[in-house]
Amino acid sequence: MPEGDTATTVVSRRSGAGAAVNPGGKDMNKFKPDGWPTVTPRIFIDDVARLVGFLKIVFGASGGTREAMPAFLYVYVENADEAYQRAIAAGAESIERPGDMPYGDRRATVRDSWGNVWQIATYRGR
Repeated sequence: MPEGDTATTVVSRRSGAGAAVNPGGKDMNKFKPDGWPTVTPRIFIDDVARLVGFLKIVFGASGGTREAMPAFLYVYVENADEAYQRAIAAGAESIERPGDMPYGDRRATVRDSWGNVWQIATYRGR
């Protein structure tokens, strides 16, 4: 990651020694899966076929597509429910209320006033 990446720096500090542990032994500061960044950028464009062709040729990629939009971000936070409530209070539209996902994340989705879509998640483990 580039120098000055504050999200990575903050996560690194939280994952170090002295992390809070609840009585069940779970690390209470672990709000995202190991090895995952706090923000996961995704690409959305109008010429999907051309980009998919490029990604298949260059990286051997495969996968699905979604409609074009300004931005689509998957963001790990300490408490997805609280961040979701703050987003709604700040004027975001709810797309998906907080819920537990089969891969261990508690996730919600909102659209901000500029059309950006934010998936807000906290990793809870499997």
